[in-house]
Amino acid sequence: MVTKPLEEYRPTWTASGLAHIDFHKIFISLGKPFFLAVDLDHVITKPLGWNITWAGIFNIREAGNRGWIAGAGIISNAGIWPLSRRVGIIADQCNLPCHACVWPYWLKPDEEAFLELFRHFHGFKRPDIERTVVIGDQLGTDILGANQIGAKSIYVDKRGDVPWYKRAKFRKELIIRQKLGLRFPEPSTPWYLHPDALSGT
Repeated sequence: MVTKPLEEYRPTWTASGLAHIDFHKIFISLGKPFFLAVDLDHVITKPLGWNITWAGIFNIREAGNRGWIAGAGIISNAGIWPLSRRVGIIADQCNLPCHACVWPYWLKPDEEAFLELFRHFHGFKRPDIERTVVIGDQLGTDILGANQIGAKSIYVDKRGDVPWYKRAKFRKELIIRQKLGLRFPEPSTPWYLHPDALSGT
């Protein structure tokens, strides 16, 4: 898995899950509304599952309603055409655009895979990559891809168990995570449930 310098796998931020990301802090850090590319498996759903983490989707919607997110979408390495249909169905349920990366076309971490999703964002231009945030659970696809295109990234803890066909890859990822000293913060109450957030301050 490690084919690039170690630092190219380092995320901008880490989070315990999609529902626990404080998008307001990211908005303040970037100084302007940002675009969001969210991985599917282990982030929005469990691997090949259909059960959506609605708390995470609500988090994105609330941040969008407050003007912090300029556009958001789902990107997933579906691999083969039949699995890409699942990505589209879940994206429709979340009311988000999507790009399902399938072989033999571009897959994450290739730049073109991300650009295919960005083309769905209204008003998106190439310089906007600097205010784009990629959320994912894999250092070798999501985080590496974000770093290669010049985007920011959030590395999140995996939702659900790692399936047998990904375990060898996951063991290699754990080695990189350890070498980078990455830690996930403890899950906290989502920002939008705090009293000050509900009062609009």
